[in-house]
Amino acid sequence: MLSLGFPLRLIYSQLISSLAVPDIVLGVVKGIVFGIIVAAVGCLRGLQTQKGPSAVGESTTRAVVSSILFIIIADAVFAVVTFVLDI
Repeated sequence: MLSLGFPLRLIYSQLISSLAVPDIVLGVVKGIVFGIIVAAVGCLRGLQTQKGPSAVGESTTRAVVSSILFIIIADAVFAVVTFVLDI
């Protein structure tokens, strides 16, 4: 079977040779941190919701925008830390 014109065996061997344990650990840690950010911001914005159906929409929008902003900041921090530590 071919994928993008390359045999799957070649793709698999290249993936195994280029993927290291620190890459996997960093990805898992980033996923956990991003999940915590989304959960915390969602809870905070949910507790700040006023009365009425329009307030729910506003809180949802604020939660999404805030989460995206904090994830971008956290990803920038991860990038700087991994660059400084040469990971």
